[in-house]
Amino acid sequence: MPEPKRTSKATLERVVYELQHGGQTHQCEAASTKDLKGQLERLMPGLDSYSVQALAHVVHASAGSVIGRGWSVRRVGVLRFEPDQTDAAPQRVRQSKSIQEASANSGSNETLDEALDRLF
Repeated sequence: MPEPKRTSKATLERVVYELQHGGQTHQCEAASTKDLKGQLERLMPGLDSYSVQALAHVVHASAGSVIGRGWSVRRVGVLRFEPDQTDAAPQRVRQSKSIQEASANSGSNETLDEALDRLF
């Protein structure tokens, strides 16, 4: 029997959900129905496990909204992974003018930390 194909959670898209319960609004993110179930169990402790599993499945699979008495869960959107650009040169950080003036006016023996202490 072939092994079931495993997918790394790092490659899954993170979906953002909004939960309104007890007059409060919470946002959570989940990559799978199991993740969403865990979030919903934490945020809605009054529901039994079977109901939370069904709710997580319906909301995650249908990408829709579910409204109950005193609560609602809806899908807001998807977070996409954007890797950093490693080819780009690192950005240079410019010192503020007051720090540069403090360094220039302080003499050659004063360190940057001492100049900052003197300014602030």
